[in-house]
Amino acid sequence: MKTLHLDGRRMTGNCHPYIKETLRLPKYYGENLDALYDCLCDMGNTEIIVEQAEQADPAFLEVLRDAAEENPLLQIKLLSC
Repeated sequence: MKTLHLDGRRMTGNCHPYIKETLRLPKYYGENLDALYDCLCDMGNTEIIVEQAEQADPAFLEVLRDAAEENPLLQIKLLSC
């Protein structure tokens, strides 16, 4: 299982370039929430840890949770300060 870390403080506004780089999403990633969901649902055995999750845009956290429900190989952990 690979583990990837996201900083919730950086998950606001137009953070898609940050998410694309950090999660190593494909070049064709459309930099919108629907595309993020699609990419997350296609991920293999992956754990994503969001540090300082309380500072992230709730829409991004919802996409992470929804994708983890759809993809049994994806685990999401939300950490707070």
